[in-house]
Amino acid sequence: MIPKHEALRDDLYDLVSVLYHALQSQETIGRYIQDADECSDAALGQFFREIRDEDVERADRAKVLLRERLGRSGGKDIVDETSMESFPASDAPGTY
Repeated sequence: MIPKHEALRDDLYDLVSVLYHALQSQETIGRYIQDADECSDAALGQFFREIRDEDVERADRAKVLLRERLGRSGGKDIVDETSMESFPASDAPGTY
């Protein structure tokens, strides 16, 4: 059993999970947009674009909240701007 102080806090895990799923959804929705465009279905394409835009906003908000909760160390962000732009990786981990 992992001691409580070594385990990822539930709130941080939840934020990371929301961030991951919002980014993953954007990738999936991108394929749906292509399908709608190939079928010349403008209404469906617009619907999927709206969903994608909502996921972009959700991911951005989750990144901000995560950064706030990770706090600062010695006046410097623990998670710098470069890593926030690429976090999490677009591929799911191979094993858990």
